[in-house]
Amino acid sequence: MDKDFSKRKIKQIAYFGFADAAPNDPLYQEAYEVSKFLTTKGFVAINGGGPGTMRAVSE
Repeated sequence: MDKDFSKRKIKQIAYFGFADAAPNDPLYQEAYEVSKFLTTKGFVAINGGGPGTMRAVSE
């Protein structure tokens, strides 16, 4: 995933997901890793602030 993100049009990403995902759930961990990667590339993470995968995105 080492694409050139400098010419992108999308700057914000909205995340919706599984509210019952616990921190040890693979879905939770994957949401965390994807969000972490994309925010390091300059994208802004947007979510509803709920539990589960939305919480993972906020970490």
